[in-house]
Amino acid sequence: MLILQAFVLGLVQGATEFLPVSSSGHLQAVPFLLGWDSGSLAFDVAVHVGTLLAVLLVFRADLWAMLRAVLRPADDGDGARAARRLVGLLAVASVPAALVGLALGDAVEAAFDRPLVVAGSLVLTAAILWWSERRRTALGTVEPDGDPDARALGGVPWRAAVGVGAAQALAVLPGLSRSGTTIAAGLALGLSRAEAARLSFLMLIPVTLGAAALTLPDLATAPPGTLPFGPTEVAVGVATSAVSGVLAIRFLLALVARRDLLVFARYVLALAAVLLVAIAVRG
Repeated sequence: MLILQAFVLGLVQGATEFLPVSSSGHLQAVPFLLGWDSGSLAFDVAVHVGTLLAVLLVFRADLWAMLRAVLRPADDGDGARAARRLVGLLAVASVPAALVGLALGDAVEAAFDRPLVVAGSLVLTAAILWWSERRRTALGTVEPDGDPDARALGGVPWRAAVGVGAAQALAVLPGLSRSGTTIAAGLALGLSRAEAARLSFLMLIPVTLGAAALTLPDLATAPPGTLPFGPTEVAVGVATSAVSGVLAIRFLLALVARRDLLVFARYVLALAAVLLVAIAVRG
């Protein structure tokens, strides 16, 4: 892997992890369309660390509130109770993805080498986004004033955490957007776009930590020359994904307060069409 490839893939990962367009799909589609070697699942997990850093930076106030609430169990204020409840919500929402990842890890890794699976999952992502906006309209959900914080998200119903967690588990397939499916599930369960987006971003923390814990030790102990990338490429990818991830989070949080997600549905449909044409041309 060239440093330029690591830079491009890190940029793609950071920009698409938080937008509902599937980072995993892009990390497979971009090398395929550019004629590069097939993307590596190990490298994908590595650059996810960059987007994890982006979440930690943007939501540091929420995370600090949750940490203080957990470390001070005697604090019975409304804010502390809400922050502790949010910790529980995130834990519950992370269980389905952890179980699916452990049970279907090999099958998921094999799917990363199949561009046709990516194209089909992108089409499914578009359908999910379209359906969620129709569902939101039917429910008559109103956006809150301002950006919800840890205290506001602490009031999310438990059934919403379970539903959003189940949606996250479905997004292990490349091309099926994690942020798209989780935000869509939140909308379908009555959350506002801002609440669903913020919850989706915070849910990235435990799932990425789990994937990194399973994958990064193997990268560290791999014999020299056995991986298609080295420490320099990983560092470039992580740094680039972190910077672009911060920008993507702030962009989407500003966007969802005033616009629907259908523009992203149209985009992933267009990307799926381009990918299908490339697959047909290459036979």
